[in-house]
Amino acid sequence: HFFAALPSDVKFKALKLWQEERVARFAALEAEAAKAEAAAAEHPIDEHLKQRPPNRELMKLFVANGVPMIGFGFADNFLMITFGNVIDSTFSLYVSTMAAAGLGNLCSNMVGLGLADWIESVAGRLGVPVPNLTAEQRSLFVSRAATLGGTCWGVTCGCLLGMVPLLFGFGDAEENAVLVEAIHHKE
Repeated sequence: HFFAALPSDVKFKALKLWQEERVARFAALEAEAAKAEAAAAEHPIDEHLKQRPPNRELMKLFVANGVPMIGFGFADNFLMITFGNVIDSTFSLYVSTMAAAGLGNLCSNMVGLGLADWIESVAGRLGVPVPNLTAEQRSLFVSRAATLGGTCWGVTCGCLLGMVPLLFGFGDAEENAVLVEAIHHKE
């Protein structure tokens, strides 16, 4: 309502000034783009640098990004289930199962931060082939897709493997609460 209440000559001047500023900003952006194009024309990128990487190199990229993620996914899920189970069994009278899972995830993430360098070094010692790609090739969509695909594949495999504690009865809060209660009665 403020703008509508202004006299028409003030509105006209404000709109004219706004339009002039828009035109000036647009001209500056066009000039900047023209300079960038001129600079690119002076230093063209070699055609071989822009080429799509061979499938063999993309597969190496996929594997190189996926293998460490198997370790991360495994450690994260294994520790989250283990910590969550202990928290749920010990504090089930005070926290819900979902809260125990969340706290287990927190503990798992904290330990995972400490394990990150070790997992990376183990993955490096496995002899995973390193892709031979230029920076331009790594920036291509196909390379970014291979990186993301390998990461997702590795995390999925690792998380599924990290569910192994469930094979040994972890996660049954009622049974674990009975065991904890029995231990407390023995003391």
